[in-house]
Parts: sequence; structure tokens; C-alpha cells
Amino acid sequence: MYFTIATIKNRFKLADKLRSLDMELQSANAEYILYERRTRAAMESKDEFKLHLYICKMEEAKGKVKRASGELVKTLKTAKYLNKSGI
Repeated sequence: MYFTIATIKNRFKLADKLRSLDMELQSANAEYILYERRTRAAMESKDEFKLHLYICKMEEAKGKVKRASGELVKTLKTAKYLNKSGI
């Protein structure tokens, strides 16, 4: 919604940032889900090496999700402010 509003108001940099952060968050989320599934499979197959590898990868992906989510929230707050102030 804020992407559309930013585009209509010719705030193209803000709209592009919202879109790219959303895509980054989706990608990080997909990566987290992938490694979560692989971790479960490694647990079932009792492969210690893969288990530790995927746990590390999953934690790394969790950090990416947290960073992308935080940045998106900050950018959305900026977009909301600009929308309310009529800028």
C-alpha cells in the first residue's frame, strides 16, 4: 500500500526502497524456511555434520530476516509519516 502511495506521490526512491526491502525480507524468509526443513531432515537421518551445518545456516538466515524486517519497519514508518504530513 505504501509502495503505491509513494509511487503516486513521485517518491520513487522511497517506493524502490520499500520494494527492495520487501523482496529482501521474502528472500531471507524463504532461506530460513529452507534451512529449517533441511535441519529437520538432518535430525531424522542423524547426520551430525549436516545438522550442525544447517543449524548455522538457519541462524544466519534468521539474522537476515531480523535485519531486513527492522529496516523495512523503519522505512514504513518514514512512509507513514510522509503520507500523514502530505509531503
